Amino acid sequence: MDLDLVLCGDGALTDVSRLRLKAGERLPRFYPNLSGASRTLEARLAAAKPDGEASEDPCKPGAVGGAEDLPADDVADALLPERRRSRIQVVTAGNMYLEAALLLDEYLDVTTVSPKRYPADGVYDVTIFDGVAPPVATGSGHVFYLDPKGNDLPFTVDKELVNDAEDSLGFDEVEAEHPIVRYTELSETRVYRAHSLKPGKEDKVIAKSFKGPLLIAGRRSGYKFVALGLDLRETDLPLRISWPMLLLNIINDFVEEDTSYISSFTTGTVWRIPAPSNLEVAKLIDPSGVERTVPVQEGRAVFLGQRSGVYTLRSDEGGEKYETMFAANLVDATESAITPQKTLKIGETEAGEVAGFTVGVRRELWAYLLFAVIAISLVEWLTYHRRVTV
Repeated sequence: MDLDLVLCGDGALTDVSRLRLKAGERLPRFYPNLSGASRTLEARLAAAKPDGEASEDPCKPGAVGGAEDLPADDVADALLPERRRSRIQVVTAGNMYLEAALLLDEYLDVTTVSPKRYPADGVYDVTIFDGVAPPVATGSGHVFYLDPKGNDLPFTVDKELVNDAEDSLGFDEVEAEHPIVRYTELSETRVYRAHSLKPGKEDKVIAKSFKGPLLIAGRRSGYKFVALGLDLRETDLPLRISWPMLLLNIINDFVEEDTSYISSFTTGTVWRIPAPSNLEVAKLIDPSGVERTVPVQEGRAVFLGQRSGVYTLRSDEGGEKYETMFAANLVDATESAITPQKTLKIGETEAGEVAGFTVGVRRELWAYLLFAVIAISLVEWLTYHRRVTV
């Protein structure tokens, strides 16, 4: 069967693609870049129209879908994660390679401070220590150590490694599945001088030379850290695209852990929607605009959801405003299978033909008894008034 898959981002047409599906077939689709969609995304399925046939706006409510017995499962909604600006604190005496790479992402608010002036005012998502390692101050967020030096480190800086004619220094082993080295080619990098890093028991070595670990990651006291044991001026890494990719991957890995969002729930179930734990009730607005009050228990708003679409949960209790959005969809393959079945199975047992029943007349004895009581009462009434009985 030929179908048109229509994607609508924030109510505007984003993409249309034609699919050919068999009954019961699953066909995954990955969209790495949906330009024009920033908050809500709606997918609609409809029977494919002949080429050249004019059609109305496919993102108009009711324009697509409804051509089958169960149109509710032809539409699905999702909420895209809202990207926020990340606050980055860079503690450095000056590093052009580091500062230039941070300019590549417009969603980074970068504050550069000298080591003597650390910490800067404010709260940050990530702090980058370039060649220094002061005690981590409150509000520094997660930490990236670049060419770490000092004693206030959550790991140990081991021996110095130097490139020589016999054994070139570089990244000989890379944990390619780790998200912070995604889209990089560190194995091509050449290093003149570096320091081997000695990780803790729970830390992870992401990349290493045959002489020792160079890139490690771990977690300490509620914050994550990554450490790269080399000076950017003593390697050709800044001359490669791998350097800005590595830096931005590290920041994204830090920030994404703190950025949680609700994508969608399944209709017909009890939803437990994340909400501030200090709330007792919240307002829930359904896709039709109807507002209702729902209870909040242990940081979860509880509601039995029965309608698909985009919902809004909000509260201004205590003077603090809170608002979040999420989607609900009918995503149940069993409910979507509405084709009449030739056989009925209960577990592994197949039901046989109905037998043992005959058509008959239903007789209710109480009706006859009631009629007899009324008849006796009538006879007694007549005989009493005729003076036949006293």
